[in-house]
Amino acid sequence: MAKQLSQAKLEGVVVMDYRVIFRSEAEKLNPNGTGLLAFELGVGDKSDALAIRLCENQAAGLFSSEWIAVAEISRVLTQQKGGFLLKSIEWIICKAQS
Repeated sequence: MAKQLSQAKLEGVVVMDYRVIFRSEAEKLNPNGTGLLAFELGVGDKSDALAIRLCENQAAGLFSSEWIAVAEISRVLTQQKGGFLLKSIEWIICKAQS
């Protein structure tokens, strides 16, 4: 895959550059939703931190394309009961690294 860079911005100031390492699509959670959501997994160019973001909605609907650190997602999900969401995120990361 060609190197793709994306910049996370906070009020017009570049915070981090990300290199996209994996891009895929997923069905929406709402059974009435149409189209797919596309997401990207990226690596910070300076920190090597993994981050994920939504990058496309094939149908109507708003979303944020802001990068979210996988470590932060993991921290929040480990505090939840059941742990099934954390396993889903780990699967995405493993698939992207293979």
